[in-house]
Amino acid sequence: MKYFTLPLLVLLLLLSACGASEVGKEEGKLENQTAAGTESVEAEEVTDQEVAVENKETAADAELVEEEANVDEEPVDTELANSSLEWAGKWAIDAPAGVYGQLSIYDETDEGFYFNINVSTTHVASLEEVYAVKDGSVARSAEDEFGCVLTLHREGNRIETEQTSGCSAWHGAAISFESNFIITEKLKIGSDLPSLAAQGKLSRETYALGTDYETIVEETGEAKKVYTDGGASMRMHDSLTYGIDVITESGPVIALVATNTDPLTPEEVKNIMGEPESEGISEFDGYYIIYYTIDDTYKLFFRMDADTKQLLSVSLGEL
Repeated sequence: MKYFTLPLLVLLLLLSACGASEVGKEEGKLENQTAAGTESVEAEEVTDQEVAVENKETAADAELVEEEANVDEEPVDTELANSSLEWAGKWAIDAPAGVYGQLSIYDETDEGFYFNINVSTTHVASLEEVYAVKDGSVARSAEDEFGCVLTLHREGNRIETEQTSGCSAWHGAAISFESNFIITEKLKIGSDLPSLAAQGKLSRETYALGTDYETIVEETGEAKKVYTDGGASMRMHDSLTYGIDVITESGPVIALVATNTDPLTPEEVKNIMGEPESEGISEFDGYYIIYYTIDDTYKLFFRMDADTKQLLSVSLGEL
């Protein structure tokens, strides 16, 4: 058994106290570091939650702003905004009686198209193979050597034409290219036209002469255009215009007119119909007319442009 002197015992007690103090300090540091780490983790978790909430609120606010914007926005007519909108076809003039014309659009691409335009009364305004560049619902031709620019404004199934002063080089003072045109269905003309004409018809799908006009309205709806011509009240529907009594504006159909047809030449018409009763330039309106009588009952006219001999319309009526 060892014995310790008093001084030595005191020294040992002091050393033990210092060791305990250092251990306490180290434990305190460890506890503080643990607490700080815990607080840091908790702070990071809180920060992440705040960011998530903030992001969620930002997204919700963005959706709300977008919804409000959509409510205030005008509805966009995608048809008219689309530069590749189809314009091609034959457009019939929508003008007063005595004014004839047609707008023929062809070889269309996404960028533009070619067109022929013809408007006539006692004078003629005519241009062929004009190229127009499309821009949504507007198409515009390049300026030619006379300073003529034609602009076509489309709204649905209607085209309004506008011209510059230089275009007067292509027509007289009593007429212009400016008019309204409406799209119509194309009337196919084939080898069966002689037999159809003998029945008072121009196609199998359309109504015959003598049909009560009220029947046509009931089955197809109201006319797209109404005008007076040749003593008849003319009612334009899809591929045909039906003429009825100008006074009563009712009763049986007395005339049929098709303004959107195959672009037949005089030779092609004769190949289908045979030799005509007469043909040549009309002294009345300046058109090239090919005329037939059908079974001593009906009269059939093919109206063509006097210069190009392009078929403009076909009409059938009673003798």
